[in-house]
Amino acid sequence: MNTSNRSKPARNIELSVLKIYGERNSGTNYLTRLIRRNLKIDLLPGVVKRKHLPVFDPDDLQALARQRNLPKQEIIADLYFQETFPDNLGWKHALVKSADCLKQYAICSNNLFFLTLTKNPYAWLLSLYRRPYHHLWRKKPDFETFLTSPWRTVGRENAPDEFSSPVELWSQKNASYLQLQQQFPTLNLRYEDVLADPKGAVEAIRNSTSCDWKHNAFTNIDRSTKNGEEDFTFYRKYYLKEQWQEKLSPRSIELINERLNDEILEAFQYEKLT
Repeated sequence: MNTSNRSKPARNIELSVLKIYGERNSGTNYLTRLIRRNLKIDLLPGVVKRKHLPVFDPDDLQALARQRNLPKQEIIADLYFQETFPDNLGWKHALVKSADCLKQYAICSNNLFFLTLTKNPYAWLLSLYRRPYHHLWRKKPDFETFLTSPWRTVGRENAPDEFSSPVELWSQKNASYLQLQQQFPTLNLRYEDVLADPKGAVEAIRNSTSCDWKHNAFTNIDRSTKNGEEDFTFYRKYYLKEQWQEKLSPRSIELINERLNDEILEAFQYEKLT
């Protein structure tokens, strides 16, 4: 398990509540299920809880849907996190608010711990292209056009109306994860490290938060969280052997490299492809 300085909590205190942030297609579902299966710790919600939805006026929803040109379910999700942010600190895929802003919320007390998850940007861009959650295309573009096109955000993303490209989306989101360490106990994990040593990742979380194991033995999540046929063995081989590189053309690598933030890339210890 990679335990470099970027993965150490800001201070060693007793912790019991966990907030997870990570971009779409970065393994947040897998990591969440891994934690729930193995650790006794409270997880703040990062997705809409349908059982606890506030009552919204249908006419207001329809008007907002037309105004923002989004489906009503997206508007409902935006409004849900707008209403509940003080209780859960927002959508798990959001651009994280500044540490100074978060300190204004009572929930950001000494028993709160932040956990972020980051995936290799090249692999992540391929995943986002395959599953562009919360982004609406009239017609799906080719991959190179996708890399150079603006990415329109949703309201719960706590971000500008759009990013100049999906590459900027990766850079900005992951930069927001790094700034948490300045004010809060934070563990910044890489998806590839979790796949390489899932038990070590869970142990790192346990050691940082001082929570207890649920069982005597660690248990992994073998089945895909995407309801596909792939399993843990498939994902581990695909990402750790970097088989996704076969899907990148020289031109697509060039387009990504032109837009990558080198400082963020280096902070998460990823190498730029050539």
